[in-house]
Amino acid sequence: MEQTSEVQISVIMPVYNARDYVEQ
Repeated sequence: MEQTSEVQISVIMPVYNARDYVEQ
């Protein structure tokens, strides 16, 4: 479970940052 959460965060974080960058 820990690995899955870590992978999800690794995938979501860059995507979230990219969306924020596009908005700005």
